[in-house]
Amino acid sequence: LVAGSAHRRVREFLPWSALAGLAWAAYSVALGYFGGQWLGATWLATGVSLVALFGAGAAAAYLMRRQPRTTEAS
Repeated sequence: LVAGSAHRRVREFLPWSALAGLAWAAYSVALGYFGGQWLGATWLATGVSLVALFGAGAAAAYLMRRQPRTTEAS
């Protein structure tokens, strides 16, 4: 969306987009693999994963909504 509104050419955008997609996929697979190795395939692992998911989402929402502080000279 941003690349289109900034009038970027596909030639400039596509390689970086593909690299980002590959990095995200590798991160997701590694996280799932190591999480499975660490916690195993149990209901506990599912619960821990859901808590981590909602916690990360709540933290991101909090950080995105937080208003920047303005400093005033006294």
